[in-house]
Amino acid sequence: EPVMSAWINGLAGRTDEQAATALKSLISSPGLSAWSEELAHARDQQAARRRRAKHEAPALASIQDTLRGGPPRSAADLVAVLLDALEQLAEHIRDGETNDWLQYWHRNRGSRRPTAPQHEDDCRDALLSDLKKVLRPDDLDAAPEGRYADDKRADIRVALGSGVAIPLELKKSTHREVWRSAEEQLIAKYTRAPESEGYGIYVVFWFGRDRTTVPPVGRLPKTSSELKERLEARLSPEQRAKISIVVIDVSPAGKYATAGP
Repeated sequence: EPVMSAWINGLAGRTDEQAATALKSLISSPGLSAWSEELAHARDQQAARRRRAKHEAPALASIQDTLRGGPPRSAADLVAVLLDALEQLAEHIRDGETNDWLQYWHRNRGSRRPTAPQHEDDCRDALLSDLKKVLRPDDLDAAPEGRYADDKRADIRVALGSGVAIPLELKKSTHREVWRSAEEQLIAKYTRAPESEGYGIYVVFWFGRDRTTVPPVGRLPKTSSELKERLEARLSPEQRAKISIVVIDVSPAGKYATAGP
Protein backbone atom coordinates (compact mmCIF):
# COMPACT_ATOMS: atom_id res chain seq x y z
CA GLU A 1 0.00 0.00 0.00
CA PRO A 2 2.76 2.54 0.76
CA VAL A 3 4.20 1.82 -2.68
CA MET A 4 0.84 2.45 -4.33
CA SER A 5 0.36 5.72 -2.41
CA ALA A 6 3.84 6.87 -3.37
CA TRP A 7 3.14 6.07 -7.02
CA ILE A 8 -0.16 8.01 -6.96
CA ASN A 9 1.51 10.97 -5.25
CA GLY A 10 4.24 10.87 -7.86
CA LEU A 11 1.69 11.16 -10.65
CA ALA A 12 -0.10 13.97 -8.79
CA GLY A 13 3.15 15.91 -8.58
CA ARG A 14 3.70 15.85 -12.35
CA THR A 15 2.15 18.39 -14.72
CA ASP A 16 2.63 16.65 -18.07
CA GLU A 17 -0.23 15.37 -20.23
CA GLN A 18 0.91 11.74 -19.89
CA ALA A 19 0.52 11.85 -16.09
CA ALA A 20 -2.94 13.38 -16.41
CA THR A 21 -3.97 10.66 -18.85
CA ALA A 22 -2.59 7.97 -16.55
CA LEU A 23 -4.58 9.25 -13.57
CA LYS A 24 -7.76 9.44 -15.64
CA SER A 25 -7.25 5.85 -16.77
CA LEU A 26 -6.58 4.61 -13.23
CA ILE A 27 -9.71 6.31 -11.83
CA SER A 28 -11.89 4.53 -14.38
CA SER A 29 -10.28 1.12 -13.73
CA PRO A 30 -12.70 -1.27 -11.90
CA GLY A 31 -9.80 -3.10 -10.29
CA LEU A 32 -8.70 0.02 -8.41
CA SER A 33 -12.05 0.97 -6.87
CA ALA A 34 -10.52 0.78 -3.38
CA TRP A 35 -8.17 3.59 -4.36
CA SER A 36 -10.81 5.75 -6.11
CA GLU A 37 -10.94 8.43 -3.39
CA GLU A 38 -7.15 8.82 -3.24
CA LEU A 39 -6.91 8.83 -7.04
CA ALA A 40 -9.63 11.49 -7.33
CA HIS A 41 -7.80 13.64 -4.79
CA ALA A 42 -4.56 13.20 -6.72
CA ARG A 43 -6.33 14.18 -9.96
CA ASP A 44 -7.59 17.42 -8.39
CA GLN A 45 -4.13 18.21 -6.97
CA GLN A 46 -2.56 17.58 -10.35
CA ALA A 47 -5.11 19.80 -12.13
CA ALA A 48 -4.29 22.64 -9.74
CA ARG A 49 -0.55 22.17 -10.33
CA ARG A 50 -1.07 22.13 -14.10
CA ARG A 51 -3.01 25.39 -13.90
CA ARG A 52 -0.23 27.03 -11.86
CA ALA A 53 2.43 25.71 -14.21
CA LYS A 54 0.52 27.00 -17.21
CA HIS A 55 0.00 30.47 -15.73
CA GLU A 56 2.60 33.04 -16.66
CA ALA A 57 2.87 36.55 -15.28
CA PRO A 58 1.79 38.93 -18.05
CA ALA A 59 4.44 41.02 -19.67
CA LEU A 60 4.32 44.80 -19.20
CA ALA A 61 3.24 45.24 -22.83
CA SER A 62 0.35 42.83 -22.27
CA ILE A 63 -0.84 44.74 -19.19
CA GLN A 64 -0.66 48.06 -21.03
CA ASP A 65 -2.53 46.66 -24.01
CA THR A 66 -5.33 45.28 -21.83
CA LEU A 67 -5.68 48.57 -19.95
CA ARG A 68 -6.09 50.33 -23.30
CA GLY A 69 -8.98 48.04 -24.16
CA GLY A 70 -6.97 45.58 -26.19
CA PRO A 71 -7.83 41.90 -26.61
CA PRO A 72 -7.68 39.56 -23.59
CA ARG A 73 -4.41 37.69 -23.08
CA SER A 74 -5.11 35.48 -20.05
CA ALA A 75 -7.94 33.54 -18.45
CA ALA A 76 -8.58 36.40 -16.02
CA ASP A 77 -8.70 38.88 -18.92
CA LEU A 78 -11.09 36.63 -20.81
CA VAL A 79 -13.42 36.31 -17.81
CA ALA A 80 -13.51 40.12 -17.48
CA VAL A 81 -14.43 40.46 -21.18
CA LEU A 82 -17.12 37.79 -20.86
CA LEU A 83 -18.67 39.32 -17.76
CA ASP A 84 -18.82 42.70 -19.48
CA ALA A 85 -20.43 41.12 -22.56
CA LEU A 86 -22.96 39.19 -20.46
CA GLU A 87 -23.85 42.34 -18.51
CA GLN A 88 -24.51 44.19 -21.77
CA LEU A 89 -26.65 41.33 -23.06
CA ALA A 90 -28.57 41.03 -19.79
CA GLU A 91 -29.47 44.74 -19.91
CA HIS A 92 -30.55 44.50 -23.55
CA ILE A 93 -32.59 41.33 -22.95
CA ARG A 94 -34.34 42.91 -19.97
CA ASP A 95 -34.84 46.50 -21.11
CA GLY A 96 -34.22 46.62 -24.87
CA GLU A 97 -36.90 47.94 -27.21
CA THR A 98 -37.17 44.57 -28.99
CA ASN A 99 -38.30 42.65 -25.85
CA ASP A 100 -35.60 40.01 -26.33
CA TRP A 101 -36.65 38.28 -23.10
CA LEU A 102 -39.58 36.88 -25.12
CA GLN A 103 -37.26 34.57 -27.09
CA TYR A 104 -36.73 32.56 -23.91
CA TRP A 105 -40.43 31.69 -23.71
CA HIS A 106 -42.98 29.59 -25.54
CA ARG A 107 -45.77 31.94 -26.65
CA ASN A 108 -49.35 31.89 -27.79
CA ARG A 109 -49.26 32.19 -31.57
CA GLY A 110 -51.84 34.95 -31.81
CA SER A 111 -51.04 37.19 -28.84
CA ARG A 112 -47.31 36.46 -28.33
CA ARG A 113 -48.18 36.06 -24.66
CA PRO A 114 -45.53 33.97 -22.81
CA THR A 115 -46.84 30.63 -21.60
CA ALA A 116 -43.85 28.52 -20.46
CA PRO A 117 -40.03 28.74 -20.46
CA GLN A 118 -38.20 27.42 -23.51
CA HIS A 119 -36.12 24.25 -23.30
CA GLU A 120 -32.71 24.85 -21.72
CA ASP A 121 -30.87 24.09 -24.98
CA ASP A 122 -32.99 26.71 -26.79
CA CYS A 123 -32.17 29.26 -24.08
CA ARG A 124 -28.49 28.45 -24.53
CA ASP A 125 -28.68 28.84 -28.30
CA ALA A 126 -30.44 32.21 -28.02
CA LEU A 127 -27.80 33.54 -25.61
CA LEU A 128 -24.92 32.05 -27.61
CA SER A 129 -26.15 33.70 -30.82
CA ASP A 130 -26.12 37.13 -29.16
CA LEU A 131 -22.84 36.45 -27.33
CA LYS A 132 -21.05 35.59 -30.57
CA LYS A 133 -21.99 39.00 -32.01
CA VAL A 134 -20.68 40.85 -28.96
CA LEU A 135 -17.41 38.88 -28.87
CA ARG A 136 -16.69 39.05 -32.61
CA PRO A 137 -14.49 42.21 -32.41
CA ASP A 138 -12.19 40.42 -29.92
CA ASP A 139 -11.86 37.37 -32.22
CA LEU A 140 -13.04 34.99 -29.51
CA ASP A 141 -14.49 31.58 -30.30
CA ALA A 142 -17.76 30.86 -28.47
CA ALA A 143 -19.10 27.37 -29.08
CA PRO A 144 -21.79 25.14 -27.58
CA GLU A 145 -21.01 22.04 -25.55
CA GLY A 146 -17.30 22.46 -24.86
CA ARG A 147 -15.76 19.06 -24.06
CA TYR A 148 -14.00 18.60 -20.72
CA ALA A 149 -12.62 15.87 -18.46
CA ASP A 150 -14.35 12.49 -18.22
CA ASP A 151 -16.22 13.26 -21.46
CA LYS A 152 -18.31 15.95 -19.72
CA ARG A 153 -19.56 18.95 -21.65
CA ALA A 154 -20.05 22.54 -20.52
CA ASP A 155 -22.96 24.41 -22.11
CA ILE A 156 -20.70 27.04 -23.70
CA ARG A 157 -16.93 27.21 -24.08
CA VAL A 158 -15.28 30.51 -25.02
CA ALA A 159 -11.72 30.13 -26.26
CA LEU A 160 -8.87 32.59 -26.71
CA GLY A 161 -6.64 30.93 -29.28
CA SER A 162 -5.64 27.38 -28.32
CA GLY A 163 -4.28 28.05 -24.84
CA VAL A 164 -7.13 29.61 -22.81
CA ALA A 165 -10.80 28.62 -22.61
CA ILE A 166 -13.52 29.48 -20.11
CA PRO A 167 -16.50 27.16 -19.45
CA LEU A 168 -19.99 28.58 -19.00
CA GLU A 169 -22.60 26.41 -17.30
CA LEU A 170 -26.21 27.51 -17.93
CA LYS A 171 -29.32 26.68 -15.94
CA LYS A 172 -32.92 27.85 -15.88
CA SER A 173 -34.29 28.98 -12.52
CA THR A 174 -36.84 26.18 -12.92
CA HIS A 175 -34.16 23.47 -13.01
CA ARG A 176 -34.15 21.12 -10.02
CA GLU A 177 -30.36 21.42 -9.70
CA VAL A 178 -30.08 25.18 -10.14
CA TRP A 179 -28.87 25.65 -6.54
CA ARG A 180 -26.13 22.99 -6.79
CA SER A 181 -24.81 23.13 -10.35
CA ALA A 182 -22.17 25.81 -9.77
CA GLU A 183 -20.38 23.51 -7.33
CA GLU A 184 -21.32 20.08 -8.66
CA GLN A 185 -20.97 20.73 -12.38
CA LEU A 186 -19.01 23.89 -13.16
CA ILE A 187 -16.39 23.60 -10.41
CA ALA A 188 -16.22 19.82 -10.06
CA LYS A 189 -16.20 18.92 -13.75
CA TYR A 190 -15.10 21.83 -15.95
CA THR A 191 -12.77 24.25 -14.18
CA ARG A 192 -10.24 21.45 -13.57
CA ALA A 193 -9.18 21.82 -17.21
CA PRO A 194 -5.75 23.53 -17.36
CA GLU A 195 -6.89 25.94 -20.09
CA SER A 196 -9.50 27.45 -17.75
CA GLU A 197 -6.90 28.24 -15.03
CA GLY A 198 -9.68 27.44 -12.56
CA TYR A 199 -12.08 30.11 -13.86
CA GLY A 200 -15.70 29.54 -14.83
CA ILE A 201 -19.01 31.39 -15.19
CA TYR A 202 -22.38 30.13 -13.96
CA VAL A 203 -25.30 31.69 -15.83
CA VAL A 204 -28.88 31.36 -14.60
CA PHE A 205 -31.97 32.47 -16.50
CA TRP A 206 -34.46 33.95 -14.02
CA PHE A 207 -38.04 33.27 -15.11
CA GLY A 208 -39.63 34.80 -12.03
CA ARG A 209 -40.21 33.85 -8.40
CA ASP A 210 -43.08 31.52 -9.25
CA ARG A 211 -40.80 29.66 -11.68
CA THR A 212 -37.81 29.15 -9.41
CA THR A 213 -36.88 25.89 -7.68
CA VAL A 214 -37.20 26.00 -3.90
CA PRO A 215 -33.71 26.35 -2.34
CA PRO A 216 -32.42 23.68 0.05
CA VAL A 217 -32.34 26.29 2.83
CA GLY A 218 -34.33 29.50 3.22
CA ARG A 219 -37.15 31.11 1.27
CA LEU A 220 -37.52 31.63 -2.45
CA PRO A 221 -35.66 34.70 -3.75
CA LYS A 222 -37.96 37.55 -4.74
CA THR A 223 -35.77 39.05 -7.47
CA SER A 224 -33.03 38.06 -9.89
CA SER A 225 -30.57 40.13 -7.84
CA GLU A 226 -31.43 38.19 -4.70
CA LEU A 227 -30.99 34.90 -6.58
CA LYS A 228 -27.50 36.02 -7.62
CA GLU A 229 -26.61 36.97 -4.04
CA ARG A 230 -27.88 33.65 -2.70
CA LEU A 231 -25.93 31.64 -5.28
CA GLU A 232 -22.75 33.59 -4.54
CA ALA A 233 -23.22 32.99 -0.82
CA ARG A 234 -23.06 29.23 -1.44
CA LEU A 235 -19.47 29.55 -2.72
CA SER A 236 -16.41 29.61 -0.49
CA PRO A 237 -14.15 32.71 -0.60
CA GLU A 238 -11.64 30.72 -2.64
CA GLN A 239 -14.32 29.66 -5.12
CA ARG A 240 -15.68 33.21 -5.45
CA ALA A 241 -12.21 34.35 -6.53
CA LYS A 242 -12.52 32.18 -9.66
CA ILE A 243 -16.22 31.50 -10.19
CA SER A 244 -18.58 34.24 -11.37
CA ILE A 245 -22.37 34.14 -11.07
CA VAL A 246 -24.50 35.86 -13.71
CA VAL A 247 -28.31 35.94 -13.48
CA ILE A 248 -30.20 37.08 -16.59
CA ASP A 249 -33.72 38.33 -15.91
CA VAL A 250 -36.08 36.93 -18.56
CA SER A 251 -39.23 37.15 -16.44
CA PRO A 252 -42.34 38.65 -18.10
CA ALA A 253 -42.10 42.42 -18.40
CA GLY A 254 -44.20 45.35 -19.56
CA LYS A 255 -47.82 44.47 -20.43
CA TYR A 256 -47.07 40.79 -19.71
CA ALA A 257 -45.72 41.35 -16.19
CA THR A 258 -49.00 40.81 -14.36
CA ALA A 259 -51.12 39.19 -17.04
CA GLY A 260 -51.68 35.45 -16.99
CA PRO A 261 -51.17 33.17 -19.96
